[in-house]
Amino acid sequence: MPTDTFKVFWNIILVILYAASAILTPFTVSFIEDGNKAFDLVNTIFNVLFGIDIVINFVSAFYSSKLGLVTDLKAIAFNYLRTWFLIDLLLVYNDYLFPLSLIHQDYQLIHSFKNSLLEEEVRQIVSKVS
Repeated sequence: MPTDTFKVFWNIILVILYAASAILTPFTVSFIEDGNKAFDLVNTIFNVLFGIDIVINFVSAFYSSKLGLVTDLKAIAFNYLRTWFLIDLLLVYNDYLFPLSLIHQDYQLIHSFKNSLLEEEVRQIVSKVS
């Protein structure tokens, strides 16, 4: 049931996970080297918990404005498949579809380019001062 203690507790855990993920993902992409074991472990734990959430959503009753409380497993699964399932699936498996290492490499290229421009600027300034 949507108001059961477990479901309420689970939803609180998910809110914390989403908040942590929203903070850690940009930080990881920007500042953490690819292959950092601590962040890989945290990411794996998040993916496992979000994967468990997909399973829980397939069997969790929900309220419908037309039907009231829906407890039929087929109706629950069908509703989840046509609403949040694809989004949840992409959230769990986005690391496999869009590897963080590719995104990180792009950022490294941008930083390298900026650094080379900065080095050239510094050389020009030093040569003018000398």
